[in-house]
Amino acid sequence: MMGALYIVGQCASTQMACDLCCCGYALLSTFLHEWTAWLVETQYSMYVRLPKTVEEIRHVTSVNEKLGFPGAACSMDGVHIHWGRCHSKQRALHTGREGYPTRVYNVACDLMRRVLHVIEHSHPGACNDRTIVRFDELVIRIHRRELYSDVEFELKQKDGTTRTHKGLHALVDGGYHSWRCLICPVKVAQDSKLLHFSKRLEPTRKDVECLFGISSGAFACCAFRSSSKPRASSTTCSRRITLRRSQRDCDWISARMNDVDEGIGNGFARPPAADAAAGNEVEVSVEESRFDLHEALVEHYHQQCVSESSFWMRTAVQAHRARRAQQEQE
Repeated sequence: MMGALYIVGQCASTQMACDLCCCGYALLSTFLHEWTAWLVETQYSMYVRLPKTVEEIRHVTSVNEKLGFPGAACSMDGVHIHWGRCHSKQRALHTGREGYPTRVYNVACDLMRRVLHVIEHSHPGACNDRTIVRFDELVIRIHRRELYSDVEFELKQKDGTTRTHKGLHALVDGGYHSWRCLICPVKVAQDSKLLHFSKRLEPTRKDVECLFGISSGAFACCAFRSSSKPRASSTTCSRRITLRRSQRDCDWISARMNDVDEGIGNGFARPPAADAAAGNEVEVSVEESRFDLHEALVEHYHQQCVSESSFWMRTAVQAHRARRAQQEQE
């Protein structure tokens, strides 16, 4: 067990872990793969899951609501995992702005940096967010109003009244489609309301990137180049399990490349989930209802700033007093 954790945590070789733990190479190598496979099969669904009950949904959205962003269920972004033994025929497909071959996942987390969802299959590193999101079950279900469509939240209007909206959304960067379920900040804005809204939305959605940094710091296999296939390099429960899925995708690609060498393949291997994506999606898909919700969110945040009811506008002492007063009322 300690040898397996050392390999995952320090990105060490199996032989080095064997020397430190005084165990056999074959035993540790077999145990590492079987143990991580057991973790994914038995523990993954227990810790990496979407909120289902009313209490769980309220717990996730209440924090964003206090910050001025009601209806936000999660923060979402793509994480790139280095593929150290990418085949030369696949380097162009897997090399993006990082400059080296990667596999990319779309990951969603809450403000507590707890992983809520990871896309089922990884994608080549050269794929952009617009392409990957087409294969993300979470985004597609919310976009089609099949998930969280009945969840209500209230937004303040200019006249002081509130309006009830239905359907949760995710906080993302500007690389996604303009869908109602994907709210992003604006880089350039002449309107002061929109400018302040985007200024505060940007650090709020950064929690998912902080999650990537914490995972890379805790487990070196997430950050450093590996000379082996991207095998199981996940954590015990939630944040460190996501890389296990790379093994299935990369083993599938390796099998396809072996078929090519034997003359029975077509020389162009892709993971199953990306077969339908011949290239990056350049055109931005636009949903008209997204602009109405975005304007309502901007106005709500402005009204919260005016009334100083947002936690951004309070000091730590004021926030503590307000929390204590709320607890006494309850």
